Amino acid sequence: MDSIDDYVSSVGIPSMSGSMTAAMDPATLIDGPEPMSEKMTRALSALSPDLRQVLIMRADGYSYQEIAEDLGLDWQIIKSMLEKAKRAMRHSLSV
Repeated sequence: MDSIDDYVSSVGIPSMSGSMTAAMDPATLIDGPEPMSEKMTRALSALSPDLRQVLIMRADGYSYQEIAEDLGLDWQIIKSMLEKAKRAMRHSLSV
């Protein structure tokens, strides 16, 4: 795997059609052919609900602009949130 995005995509995160909830439970995101590792589940759980939602929407294929429109935020804020979420995930997964 080259990045967290690749891993999140490879574990089969379910489609996020319809309204989004800010408190997505990482345990409910296991929908792929192989279960999400315990370490990845802990790393996702450690994110704030807002960062987790943005990261999962991006992994599900939403553009920055689509996420921004759905959440009522500027796309640059979404970009910043994604960077923060990725840094936190990298840190959690490296320890």
